[in-house]
Amino acid sequence: FGPFKPHVLNGLSKIDALPLQMVCPSHGPVLRESFRRRMEQYRAWSAPAPAAAKKTVAVVYCSAYGYTAQLAKAAAAALEGDYDVRLLDAVTEEVSACAAALMDADAVLVGACTINRDVPGRMWQVLSSVDAYAMAGKPAGTFGSYGWTGEGPALLRDRLCGLKLRLIGEPKKVCFRPTDEDLSAMAAYAREVAGAIK
Repeated sequence: FGPFKPHVLNGLSKIDALPLQMVCPSHGPVLRESFRRRMEQYRAWSAPAPAAAKKTVAVVYCSAYGYTAQLAKAAAAALEGDYDVRLLDAVTEEVSACAAALMDADAVLVGACTINRDVPGRMWQVLSSVDAYAMAGKPAGTFGSYGWTGEGPALLRDRLCGLKLRLIGEPKKVCFRPTDEDLSAMAAYAREVAGAIK
């Protein structure tokens, strides 16, 4: 329920004492039974998450030849220990899992390669699955490897700007295989983005 969790809990408290016979929502199925069980499910889904011991950074990426994956892993390694890092490969993970990691994180790093002057469709699926309200204001950065034109990281940046994230620095992009210097720069960039968490 994203940012609407308090409203769900408030609504449930208003109907707790009612002798329900039928629930007719403005959208969704009409309910004729199991009201209390469903209300408890909604309470569980809307309960605030327990406070984490460390701030969370999600690193979600899509890599064609493994080079963007190298950048993502360098970012994650640079943050481990100081942050709870969630590293997800959007090609192998479920879209919903990637979107949830981005929405739950305190800061995000999103990476993709460039193929035919665009970001692979899987990453667009992930970014179209996030709740803009849950993402707004988070520190964010983009990165990726490319072979010819390298539009991927800038396109990701534009999408994250549209979702109202707070973009830190310029996108990090690397032509083909990252060098040791590229990986060090990626690590520094990841620390810069994570350091912007309030």
